[in-house]
Amino acid sequence: METALAPLTLVDAEEWKELLGLGFREAAVERDAEDAGLGARLVEVVGSDEAQAAHLALVALIVDAVRTGLAEDQLRGNLEELGFGEGHIAAFLETLGRARPTLQRGLGSIGIAFDAIVDIDWRLDYTVRSSAGGSVHEPFYFVSLKTRTPGGDLSSVEFTCNLEQLQDLYAKVQDATKQVSRILTGQADA
Repeated sequence: METALAPLTLVDAEEWKELLGLGFREAAVERDAEDAGLGARLVEVVGSDEAQAAHLALVALIVDAVRTGLAEDQLRGNLEELGFGEGHIAAFLETLGRARPTLQRGLGSIGIAFDAIVDIDWRLDYTVRSSAGGSVHEPFYFVSLKTRTPGGDLSSVEFTCNLEQLQDLYAKVQDATKQVSRILTGQADA
C-alpha cells in the first residue's frame, strides 16, 4: 500500500524514534531548534517532497489517533497495513501512550466548543428610588449563570435585567431549543 507514510518505513529504529519525538512535539506545538537537523536527515533518506509529505502524514496520524481515541490493537493493525515493522509499531505505541494525555488536553483546548450552562441562580429585587430618577418602584432580577468550559473549569456569568428583558431572554432560549429540535429531528429522518 503506497501512502505518504511509506518513506518512514525506510528509516532505521533510532531515526524512527527521533522522528516520532518530532512528530509528537509538532502535534503538541512544542518544536525546538534541534528538530531542524532531524528534518534534514529525513530529507537525505527519502527526498525533500516525500520527507515533507511523510512528516505531515505522521503528525496527522498522531493527531487522529489521539482525537478518535483509537485502541492500541486498532492502531497496530493500521500501522501493519501501512507496512511498518514491529519495532516501528512498538515505538509508536509506546510514545503515544506517554504523550496521549498531554495531546488530549491540547486538542481539547482548540476547536469550536462553547461553555455549557450547568446551573442558574436568580434573585428578584425591587428598586424603590433612583438617584437619577427619584421614585422608580420597578422590579429587576439578578441572574447568575454557572458555566463549565470544555476543559471542565467552572465560571460564572452574572447580569441584571428587568422583567421585559428576562421574558425576552426566555423567549429566545425557547426559540433556540425548538430550532435545535427541528434540526435534530430532520437529521434523524435523513
